[in-house]
Amino acid sequence: MRASRLKKIKYSLAPFVIIPLILTPITGGLFHIADLAGKDDQYGWLMDIHTGKFGIIDLSSFYPFYNALALLIMAGAGIWLWFKGLRR
Repeated sequence: MRASRLKKIKYSLAPFVIIPLILTPITGGLFHIADLAGKDDQYGWLMDIHTGKFGIIDLSSFYPFYNALALLIMAGAGIWLWFKGLRR
């Protein structure tokens, strides 16, 4: 019973963990390309998203810590799955 409940929690939290980890490098990379092209003033909205400002929702003071925590969770889950595979 406990394992199935943990799986439900994991599956419901997964998008909240993976979306920032995908969104941050994409927006950062695209903004860097715009900066190299000299058009960074036109694409400031990418930097806003990159730093956690989503329109009226401003998570910029929390977003870097959230990204770090999400990365640690993903790394920990990967290492756990790897060790679990070695036991078989």
